[in-house]
Amino acid sequence: MVLVPVVLLICLLVWQVGLTGLAFVWNGQAANAAARAQSIGQDPAEAARDSVPDSLRDQVSVSVTDDGSVRVATRVPVLCTGCASLPTSVTQEARAVREP
Repeated sequence: MVLVPVVLLICLLVWQVGLTGLAFVWNGQAANAAARAQSIGQDPAEAARDSVPDSLRDQVSVSVTDDGSVRVATRVPVLCTGCASLPTSVTQEARAVREP
């Protein structure tokens, strides 16, 4: 009986690590989509939000830097997407090369 809380805590920690990894994957996808949209003159924020699951759309912030690259930050969900998020966020920067 003493091990049940310990096993439950370990399972929750492993689940949270998995969600953090998924946040990195979704954020990378959003950064690439935003960079593609920026390179063809479309709205990078809309493209980034369209590329993540519905439960994360409100957690994505997009900014365009002076050199034309796009920085996307996504808040890391806690235990399930859409419930709550950690105070930190995952940030990635992407840039699409414009061809002549």
